[in-house]
Amino acid sequence: IYADARYRYDHVEIGAFIDEPNRLATEPTTYHFGDVGAGVTKETAQWLGALDASLLYYNYNNVGRLDGTRNIDDDRDRYEGIVTGRVGYKVKEETAVFLQGAGNSREYDKRVDGTLLFPRDSTGQEVLVGVQHGDRKQPLWIDAGVGYLWQDYDSSLLPDVDDYAFRARVQWQEPQQWRVRGELTRDIVEATQQATSSYLQSRAGLKANYFLTPEWILGGGLRYTINDFQTDPASGRPKREDTVVDGSVYVDYMLTDLYSVGAEVMRVERESDDPTADYDSNTGLLRFGVRY
Repeated sequence: IYADARYRYDHVEIGAFIDEPNRLATEPTTYHFGDVGAGVTKETAQWLGALDASLLYYNYNNVGRLDGTRNIDDDRDRYEGIVTGRVGYKVKEETAVFLQGAGNSREYDKRVDGTLLFPRDSTGQEVLVGVQHGDRKQPLWIDAGVGYLWQDYDSSLLPDVDDYAFRARVQWQEPQQWRVRGELTRDIVEATQQATSSYLQSRAGLKANYFLTPEWILGGGLRYTINDFQTDPASGRPKREDTVVDGSVYVDYMLTDLYSVGAEVMRVERESDDPTADYDSNTGLLRFGVRY
């Protein structure tokens, strides 16, 4: 049995929003994000099962525009509830096949743009069949599945979405030296663009850590993402697809077994069918870590 909670206060740079970049904003958009969850797992000699539930909350603040008007970003404010269940059967001691199902409900605080009279609320499901091998403490861990996902929107003005799904996570580690993690995911992500319900996000990523010495850790990652916007054809809005490449490199120094400091450099490049949505950024970060 486990439970967890997260809170984040952060900002989105001018032009960085994926759906509506809003390059005319006078300052970055700040937001609050919260997530609480709980779950239970059970394993026997032949079977395994898991049930997880979480509630997410997004709260964005409005910002001014160069023309003196206000840009409405709090129409993104919403709750998302997610429940995921899994049942697996062990075909070998460390390998199991599984069936996984997930359901979600997305409810917005306001109607879209704060003025148009239709909601963006929706419900969705996902079904996967897959295989899992080992656990995260072992040299090799694999958790991969394929299936189908769909999202149904309350408003007839927003297109429903359904397509194939995949989720794969692989981790390989060599004690005291290497840890390499790869992932493949597909998700339906919310959007506030006119006549667009969401975008299908297909992503591949790779991360690696190298323990140069017990005190020094080098790391980095690279991701490739395709965002396929789901727009109502009757709206006349052009079809849009983005490709995003982002990566980072960092170095950490372990002050003790529990505390670390470091630095990181990140790069993001986005190219879109809509040239006004192109975006790139370079970011430098100081890192502070506490581990318990």
